[in-house]
Amino acid sequence: MASKSVVIVTAAITLIFVFSSVLLIMRSNERKEISKNLTAYFSNIKLSSYDVRFLGWLIENDEASLSSFKNNSKSITWVSPTSSYITKGGVLIGKVSNSVVELARTSNTLLIPLVANEGFSKDIAHEFLTDPKIRDEVLSNLTNFVVNGKYDGINIDFEGVDPSDREALTDFMRLLSAKFHEHSKIVSI
Repeated sequence: MASKSVVIVTAAITLIFVFSSVLLIMRSNERKEISKNLTAYFSNIKLSSYDVRFLGWLIENDEASLSSFKNNSKSITWVSPTSSYITKGGVLIGKVSNSVVELARTSNTLLIPLVANEGFSKDIAHEFLTDPKIRDEVLSNLTNFVVNGKYDGINIDFEGVDPSDREALTDFMRLLSAKFHEHSKIVSI
């Protein structure tokens, strides 16, 4: 009796495995077909009829990143150096090297520094997003950094933000955008 149950269970498991394998193969074929269709679709689009723009992130202390920017600067619309961040207490550490500024200017590439919360710290983001005094100081410092540096805008990269700070982040971005637009500066997140 026990051996009959084992045979039935084994047969059931085998059928489930075969059925699952067939479904996976079908899905794989569907993905390949979708991929072929998308490739065909996009290969027929003439990019020259669109205003195509490219944003490149630049790690200033990485030779490969700098070299890539130098070699491709004429094809990049915006470059976003990633060296700036906000620390505990809302202190802005704003850094863009003179060589990057010079290369961006000579290649007519818009310079939009990326600013992150230091270490993508949830606590640092919470502090400057929810404390009105610190928030206002960060907003002022970001505006001064971009305007005084004659940059074209800012790329915000706040990561690890607690979901409960969603409204505070939205308010921060609304206030930042208003300040930057007064100076005709770009804001992205």
